[in-house]
Amino acid sequence: MSSFKDTIPVYVNYGDPYVEPKIKNALLESGLSLKFVDSRADANLFWAQYEDIDFDKLYHDPETLACSYVIRKALIRKEYLWNTVVYYLAKNPGSILKKAVPEAFSLELDYAEFLDDSLMESYELRQELEKNEDLEPQQRKWYILKPSMCDGAQGIRIFSTIEELQSIFDSFDEALSDEDESNDSSSENVVENADSSRVNDRNPENKIVIHQIRHFLVQRYIANPLLLNNRKFHIRAYVLAVGGLSVYLFKDMLCLLARDEYESPHADTKINLYSHLSNTCIQGGSPRESSVQAFWNSSIKNKDKVFDSIVQTLGDVFEAASTTQRIHFQPLNNSFEIFGVDFMIDETDQVHLLEVNAFPDFRQTGDELSGLVEKLFKSVVQTAIVPFFNPKVKHEPSPDLVLARELKIYGF
Repeated sequence: MSSFKDTIPVYVNYGDPYVEPKIKNALLESGLSLKFVDSRADANLFWAQYEDIDFDKLYHDPETLACSYVIRKALIRKEYLWNTVVYYLAKNPGSILKKAVPEAFSLELDYAEFLDDSLMESYELRQELEKNEDLEPQQRKWYILKPSMCDGAQGIRIFSTIEELQSIFDSFDEALSDEDESNDSSSENVVENADSSRVNDRNPENKIVIHQIRHFLVQRYIANPLLLNNRKFHIRAYVLAVGGLSVYLFKDMLCLLARDEYESPHADTKINLYSHLSNTCIQGGSPRESSVQAFWNSSIKNKDKVFDSIVQTLGDVFEAASTTQRIHFQPLNNSFEIFGVDFMIDETDQVHLLEVNAFPDFRQTGDELSGLVEKLFKSVVQTAIVPFFNPKVKHEPSPDLVLARELKIYGF
């Protein structure tokens, strides 16, 4: 790597008016000599949407830095993440992931009529659902259905029997008109490379088109979630991965609360997704202030214990992707990436890893906590960008980041 350049051409195009000024401000305060350019061809630093990064240049020019890895399906696609955990636990049965990742099953189907065939492949899930049919709702094991390549809570449903699951898929098949299908269709990169926390106004029931998704993850429902203000919530942690590979957890995490008060799925009422889904994007254009809280200011007990568990879980899951999924996770020395990682806590303080999101939607932080995002970007610049362009000077990571795992990944 060459030493500090006189002027570094920077291409910034995050596509979000909430985020982009914060990125530019963090870069301008870095102490580096920068020049913002409008052409990708002129840039040596890319902080842009995935589809707008010149990855050919990234591969061929080691002095070019980008805000995303090229390949990280092992983390950001739900069924890939589950496989990553399964493979890692086979060799590391004592890992924290054993308890931190809810048991899951994969389903693959093009249309609702093929659900029975898919359940034949996932026979363990089928057996459990058949057992549930003979039990009262409060005695059943409940499950949550997640489309593998969707974000923003699209297509998520809760069920306990085969009949309920079939009804869900039938509703998807009937959901959208041809016009909606054409508008929802997108390239795989667009779908899987964004935490697309914007709900389609023409799809208010949050349904999906099965044959455009095909892969689904069925995850065991966490039956005893810890509540805040009698509402279900999850923790959004911002994770910085640098080069190949250092993984940092940003200390300032968020608690994202469901819109409605919590009701157990076996209550004698129709399941209210607004009671179960804590993804704030389904709450409309801007969630209520009470739906977003700073983790360290929340009423959660044993916050230090929870934080330490999250650090350990992150370390193991990134190590799992790096060591067992070398095809589907390929860290590059001249890349960094911010991931939005979601966790849930149950009443025993057990931390559960829910999913890993690429290009997280920072707008859900809201105006009141926007300083948190600004601090995050400054930490990223200090830890990932300044040392890359000025490697001859010793640099310390930002004190706002905690190292979760450091690995040496060779071959990419």
